[in-house]
Amino acid sequence: FGLIYGLSNYIAVKRRGKPLYWFLTWEDYKSPLIMITIITVFTGNFYLTTLFDEFITGRTASKRKEICQKKIHEINKLKKTINYKNKIVISKRRYFLKKLIEEKKNKFNLIAEIKKSSPSKGEICKKFNLNQIAQDYENAGASCLSILTEKNYFQGDINYISKVKKIIDIPILRKDFILDEWQIYESYFFGADCILLILAILEDKEAKRFYEVSKELNLDVIVEVHDEFELKRAI
Repeated sequence: FGLIYGLSNYIAVKRRGKPLYWFLTWEDYKSPLIMITIITVFTGNFYLTTLFDEFITGRTASKRKEICQKKIHEINKLKKTINYKNKIVISKRRYFLKKLIEEKKNKFNLIAEIKKSSPSKGEICKKFNLNQIAQDYENAGASCLSILTEKNYFQGDINYISKVKKIIDIPILRKDFILDEWQIYESYFFGADCILLILAILEDKEAKRFYEVSKELNLDVIVEVHDEFELKRAI
């Protein structure tokens, strides 16, 4: 019954521009058969939506875990070759969060993102011109930039930050999977004004320590949360 009703509803929308139930009379709704059909359709839709959401959430968590494992391996190799903590000189940053809350008449404060690719969408920008994209964003009125630097799944590069910093005046967020304190010093060294901390991949103790290190370096921090539980952790 659900399939028949769904098909009939599709045809009704295509032909008349309105769902099938718009054409049912009050007497039709009193029919047990029609009511069972309608309930079946709506219950089925709800159940399928729930299953789909659970599937997507599970798949996202699995991919996030895969990315983090590869990232940790990458960091451990890099840590043996360079120590950014000994290379930096603390200086004034472009204040990312201050720029976001700055009042502008009849304008929004927008973070524009530079992302070449993603695990779900694949290659997003085929003709990727880093400098041109950054300048276009600034000229269009973006308040801040977010730059993906994860290379294995997003085709990003930490060097993008220092390159863009030379040609624009707005603050830059490094968007990556920050899993080690070493990455915070790396972010500072390459010119980031702000970093992203994703609570889904961090313990509370780690998040707190990373936040403290960032503030010591005059870096702003944006915390990413996905649900109420993570929001409470962040607060």
